[in-house]
Amino acid sequence: MIDNWTEITGEIVSVMHEPAAENYERVRVRVDETKSYMDFPNLVQLPPSTNEIVVKLETSIVEKLHVAPGHKINALVHTEGQGRYRFADGSIKIF
Repeated sequence: MIDNWTEITGEIVSVMHEPAAENYERVRVRVDETKSYMDFPNLVQLPPSTNEIVVKLETSIVEKLHVAPGHKINALVHTEGQGRYRFADGSIKIF
């Protein structure tokens, strides 16, 4: 796995429980912009029809930050494989 980080900006579309992982939610984000972070490669691949990605996030963080559909988000994401993403700890800004 290549070490990679991408800064994304977009809008939260949905938040649903992650059935495969207790204490995690699936956050669907419609991505407006991606930028490489520092010298890390940008491996985010956006489907052209939706520009949406799904990112796993701990339920406690969803609750603490009041992550909800319609909110704008800026965060760093790590690509963990084909279509699998996670947020960098402490990088999420909701506005």
